[in-house]
Amino acid sequence: MSEQPAPAAKAPISRQQWIVRGVLVTGVALALFIGIMPPNPRKPLVESPEFQTVLSTAPSGQPLRIPGSVIVTPVTSFTTADGRICRGYQLSGTVQDSGIGCLDDGEWVVSRHGSSTEPGALPLSQAAEAAAIARHWVVAP
Repeated sequence: MSEQPAPAAKAPISRQQWIVRGVLVTGVALALFIGIMPPNPRKPLVESPEFQTVLSTAPSGQPLRIPGSVIVTPVTSFTTADGRICRGYQLSGTVQDSGIGCLDDGEWVVSRHGSSTEPGALPLSQAAEAAAIARHWVVAP
């Protein structure tokens, strides 16, 4: 039988090599994470299409559930002193809040959090609100 030489022992990894390896692994993990995650993975609730749909279509007082176990209830519709169309709303479920969304270029933009009323606003009657919803909130001339 022929004897095989014993394998050469590997030198222990130095502290500097451990640091370099750690930095490389961290860099690769970070690059993968950034590459997989979109820049804004979650839009705020009030920018979601579901929230927009509720304010666009639900009459005041009608609660509607949207994803995330959140219930959106429009509470009032009104025009402001400067002529903007706005809706007060309340959120319940996993999110508790109230606010005002005003129509701006066809999109509801939150103008106030914590209150669903606007001082000096002119509330729409139930009939006027129903007509505005039917017209998709386009103001009749």
